[in-house]
Amino acid sequence: AKPVFLGSTLISSWTLYSGAIYETTGITWMANMVFEDCAFIPPAASRVAMTAGTFYLDTGAQVLYVWLSAGDNPSGHAMEVSSVTAKYYAMIQDGLLGVGHNYLTFDNLEIKYANWSGFFFSGGHHITVTNCTVLYAYDNAIVAVGTSQGYATNPDGFTAIGNTISNTGFFRTTAGASGAEAIAVDGPNGFSIERNSVTTCYGEGITAVNTAQNGDISYNI
Repeated sequence: AKPVFLGSTLISSWTLYSGAIYETTGITWMANMVFEDCAFIPPAASRVAMTAGTFYLDTGAQVLYVWLSAGDNPSGHAMEVSSVTAKYYAMIQDGLLGVGHNYLTFDNLEIKYANWSGFFFSGGHHITVTNCTVLYAYDNAIVAVGTSQGYATNPDGFTAIGNTISNTGFFRTTAGASGAEAIAVDGPNGFSIERNSVTTCYGEGITAVNTAQNGDISYNI
């Protein structure tokens, strides 16, 4: 089995708020996704707009509300909340090693419930991601950015081959903004994106932008 990088926190303490809506306090981060027994729960626009099978996060009060489809107590379920604490952070990123690391390879890993991105690479070149699985990433599954985002170099020589991606890009549905592609490369000279599988992505499947050139995008589904 692949090593799993799990981006969620298990929440077990819930209190009845009203009707079939339950609450938990102390959610100090911007939790973008909630799961009931591994099933995704979509967000509501507000607490009063909640319907069965939705959640709402009151960021000011740091309270998370859920209304399960069956109307029962979430304490009887495995309730997981995506929990990376800052926007733009990824489960795996070269920035954690120091911005602009080069010649890195990530192979045969699984990323699940990423509160922002799965893989995020900034200013490094010759990065390789192969045979990895990304399940439920709020924004991009795999993204490599360069000078257009303020970094010193572009991600030249970037490679993504044989990866499996599903249920990503929810940022596009909630914010209505650009971004949230499954695989995105920004400005590389020389890149390869091949034989990847992308299903249920709410942004574009694959994009190469901002002077990206001399690349191969082939045999992806």
